[in-house]
This record gives sequence, structure tokens and C-alpha cells, in this order.
Amino acid sequence: MNASLAAGAGGRNKIIGLLCGGHFYSHFSNLVLPPLFPFLKAETGLDYVALAGLVAAPAIATGVSQVPFGLLVDRFGGRVVLLGGLAVMGLGFALVGMATEYWQLLVLMTLVGLGNGVFHPSDYVIMTKRIAHSHLGRAVSLHGFSGYIGWAAAPAIMLGLAELVGWRHAVSIIGLLGLVIVLIMFAFGAALRDRDDSGPAKEQIAQPQSSRRSLRLMLSRPMLMLLGFFLLTAITTSGTASFLVVGAMELYGADETLGNNALTAYLVAMAGGVLIGGVIADRYGHHNLVASVSVAVFAAGLAIFALGLAPLMVVAAAVALGGLAFGIATPSRDLLVRQAAPPGTIGVAFGFTSTGLGLGGAAGPVICGWFMDAGAPGWAFGAMAASAALAIITAMLTRGGPN
Repeated sequence: MNASLAAGAGGRNKIIGLLCGGHFYSHFSNLVLPPLFPFLKAETGLDYVALAGLVAAPAIATGVSQVPFGLLVDRFGGRVVLLGGLAVMGLGFALVGMATEYWQLLVLMTLVGLGNGVFHPSDYVIMTKRIAHSHLGRAVSLHGFSGYIGWAAAPAIMLGLAELVGWRHAVSIIGLLGLVIVLIMFAFGAALRDRDDSGPAKEQIAQPQSSRRSLRLMLSRPMLMLLGFFLLTAITTSGTASFLVVGAMELYGADETLGNNALTAYLVAMAGGVLIGGVIADRYGHHNLVASVSVAVFAAGLAIFALGLAPLMVVAAAVALGGLAFGIATPSRDLLVRQAAPPGTIGVAFGFTSTGLGLGGAAGPVICGWFMDAGAPGWAFGAMAASAALAIITAMLTRGGPN
């Protein structure tokens, strides 16, 4: 890390605070619509697969934009790319409330997904360049924690807003909030500087990596295994987050409030696990083992839910424990990516592996929606458990040495 860019304690806190605010919004955006599915279904008559398409479209857009944004971040820096993407997200959500046709909703949510593609490449490059390695695990965990808190906050906030002002105005309010965050980041943007302004002009712009070098990196075994890990776990987390409420209602006869309580418990536990995982990542290492064991617990919790044999409170606790375990895995997962990336390629590395988040985030809700429409909610969550179990294999095969 360039010494001139290293932040002291005060600067480090400001950097983490700004990035965590944006990451909170990024994850919150993923669950803006799923809690509103009952409202949309009642108004539009769309089936669950069509509704899942409104989650899949932005997830695909996020996935396919990750590598291009990673290249841009490595070339021009994370700050400008981050602000631009966040502004696009806010604008997209603000316009969703005005949409009158399904295709309009798809287009606008795709726009939101494109904007959402900037966060992992931008945030991780800024943190890597500005935060000392001795604090990086905890910084990554706080970053992840803010995202999962965004997930946890979304169901209750969106339901409350929808009941107060209607689902359309509720979504538009979230769009305006995104634009406010852009203004705050712009006002304090100097804290997110990830270029050395003191050196010669030729050093002020990151040297672009050759296409061949980037391709070799992406085709290396660590990166391919990490891509698989991101993809498979994203299928599980996105499918579970999108349909846990419906699954609780279908499998256990829960009402909407109980279902949302189970979802909130799962997401809050996941957020807490990220904080624990940050400490483990800094102090223990062995990131492959931590990720593998944690995801195994996650898969087991979902399998218990899928079977439908125990009372809702018992299986909800099992799912929450699984969420806690997956949260613990997250900082170790992210540090595996950093270890496997040579200097100057961190943006591409996180862009490439985070493609799995977008594609998996698109596939998970569609898989669950298909099973739900087929009247097989247990199979939906059985598929989510199987996807998590397969991710254990990729974690065990990942080998990334330190830079």
C-alpha cells in the first residue's frame, strides 16, 4: 500500500463510514421489492416467476457489469465510479414509482442493477489502498456488516412505507435516499481518494493491466473457484432472502408478520456473523477452512427448514444460525480474493468474482419462484441447501497465496 495514501485512525473511520453507508444502500436495494411482492401480486396479478424477474433483472445487470467496472476502477480509481453508480441507482428507484407496465419495471430495475455493479470493485480498491493490512479484516467485516444490516432493515422499512404511502411512493422514497447519499459522499469525497496526487503526473493514473494478464488472472484456479463460491452462495442467499417469508407461510402456515420476523432474524444474525468473522479473519487466518465449515452450517440450517418437520420457531432458529455462520464466512471469502490478486489487479479480481454474486442473485429467486409456483416450497429450500453444500467444494479447492 502506498504510504502517502495510508489513512490514520480518524481518516480510516471516515473512509469506513462512507463506504459502509453506500454498501448499506447497495444491499438494501436488493430487497426493496421482495417484501412488496404481495402488494404487487394483488395489484398486477403477476405470478411469482414474473415477480422474481424483477429481482433477477438487476442481479444479472450487476453481475455482467462487475468486470468492466473493475477494469475502470483499476484504471481511473474507485471514487468517481462509486459516485456514478450510486447516482444511477437512486435515479432508477425514483422512477420505478412512475412505471405503469411490467416492461418498464424491468428496464428500471435493470438500470438499478447496473449502478449496483460498482460497489465491490470500488469499495475494495479504496479499502485496500487506504487501510493498513493489520486493520483490513475488520474493515472488510464492517463493510460486510453494513450490507447485511441493509438486507435486515429492508423488509420492515419497505412494508412500513408501503402501508403508509403505497408501494410506488415507498420505492421512489428509497431512490431519493440514494441521491442524498451521493451528495454526502461528494461533500466528503476527499476521504475516498485512492490516487497519489503528490507524485509525477504519469503516476496519478493507474497503469492499465493488459488484457492477457487480466485473462490469466480470471482463468486461474483460485479465481475460478472463488467465482464458483460467490455464485453458489449467492443463489442460496438471494433465493432464501426473497422467498423465506412466502416459504414460512406455505410450509408452516405463518402469517406475513411472522414470516418477516423470521427473515429479519436470519438477516440480523448474518450481519452479526460478519463482525465475528472479521475478527477471526484477522487473528486466525485459514480462510478456506473458516469458509467451508461456516457454509456447511448454513446448508444444514436451510435443509432443516426445507423438511418442514419441526415447529416454525425451531426451524427459524436453525435458519438464523445458518445465517450467522454464513456471515462468519464472508470476511474470509473476501480476503481469499485479495490474497489471490496480484498488485494492481484488485479491481478486476473483485469484479470477476463478484460477477458470481450478480448471476447467483438472479438465479436464486427464479429457482425458488419456479418451485413455489409448482406448489413445492420444500423443494425450493432444499435446492438452496444443495447450492450451499456445493459451495463447500469450491471453498476447499481455493488456494490463494499472499501477495
